[in-house]
Amino acid sequence: MLNENNCLVAVSCRTASSRLPAKALLPLGNQPSIVFLLKRLRKLTHVVLATTDLPSDDLLVKIVSSEGFKVRRGPCNNVFERLRVIAIELDLPYLVRITADCPLLGGDFVLDAINIANNDLLLGFNWDLATTKGFNSPGIDLEIIKVEAMNRISNSLDFEEQEHVTLGFIRRQEEYIVRPIAMPRYNNENGRYLLDTFEDYLFLSDKIQADDSDKSTLEILSRYQ
Repeated sequence: MLNENNCLVAVSCRTASSRLPAKALLPLGNQPSIVFLLKRLRKLTHVVLATTDLPSDDLLVKIVSSEGFKVRRGPCNNVFERLRVIAIELDLPYLVRITADCPLLGGDFVLDAINIANNDLLLGFNWDLATTKGFNSPGIDLEIIKVEAMNRISNSLDFEEQEHVTLGFIRRQEEYIVRPIAMPRYNNENGRYLLDTFEDYLFLSDKIQADDSDKSTLEILSRYQ
């Protein structure tokens, strides 16, 4: 059974970015955007920042650690392995993967996605990867992966699949079951809530307030409608 207590919620983040360098450190609500996101997830049981072992991420680690959040570091290019190893170390059978360019996500959204994915399992609809991507507005998405499936696929991934964590599953759907998670109440057909460019940052930061860490995902999204 899938539930909050047996899921690793891993936020993938690094400061090197070609389009918007150090975007995780840009201020949202008077704090770095990565801290803003982690605070919005802090009521979940197992939340970890998963970053690289590069010196360029030392400041990121220092900032996040000083806020009391757990941090794990791993290989820069093999994001898949970085996340898989953390889940194995913590002995958790499921991984919820969130990227740092989705700063508006809250724990309520994560729990809703977990419940939907678990209901599928209870109804007999098995999956290796359950994903909201492609079904929600950009920036309001996550992926839930069975760690057992990650173990099975890990040795067959190419470089691109190691970097893009779920690509290997999507390319091998004759072997692995990919199941969509539809969450229409979070979806705005014309919305974009991704932090990927400076224009994105200006759009998102305009409506974020200092006390928004505890606001629901839907409450924050309503400001952009």
